[in-house]
Amino acid sequence: MCMDRFDPYFTGFIMSVCFFLTTAVFYILVFHERDQTGYEIMMCMGDDHSREKYEECRIFVLSRKKE
Repeated sequence: MCMDRFDPYFTGFIMSVCFFLTTAVFYILVFHERDQTGYEIMMCMGDDHSREKYEECRIFVLSRKKE
């Protein structure tokens, strides 16, 4: 049959699509919320990169998320 020539390409394509979808779902389920929290802390900190400001913003952002 003529599909025998394309089987390795088709299998590779399907495996690539499955891998991409798996990593996208993994990112959404595991890392997305953590990244959003980190971005909110950075926005709160502004130009002040001190440890004290980080702790202050971390507590503020996390307390707001619990509400």
